Order: sequence, then structure tokens, then C-alpha cells
Amino acid sequence: MRHVKNGKRFLSLVQKDGDGSESWFVRNWREQAIMKTRIAARATALVLSFAWISSAMAYDSPSRYTSFSPY
Repeated sequence: MRHVKNGKRFLSLVQKDGDGSESWFVRNWREQAIMKTRIAARATALVLSFAWISSAMAYDSPSRYTSFSPY
């Protein structure tokens, strides 16, 4: 369900508690978008930081574990 309060759009969600009762909580669309963007940025930074490390390890020295070895 969508609600508008003070010119802001909110999303109402139903959350079930451990005892099976339902409670409503409201989330601001903008705050949710900012949170998702921050999570995506951190995940991208983590993946890119490992990418250059793994490529450097592949060319460091030939071994049987790298696909670039001449053996």
C-alpha cells in the first residue's frame, strides 16, 4: 500500500512477528533508495578490490594453480 504524508511517498509493509501477529511499519522510498545505492556501491568496491588482487596473483609466478603457466 502506498501512502502520501506531508508530500512524501511512503510504503506500508506488513511484518509478521514471531507469535504470528502482524504489525505495520512505514518506509520512506527515498531512504530505501539511498540504502540500496550504498549497499550496491560497497559491494562493487569489494568485488573490484579482489579483481586486481586475483589478476596480480595469476601473473606473479607460474604454478600448477594458474591457467597461465607454461607447464
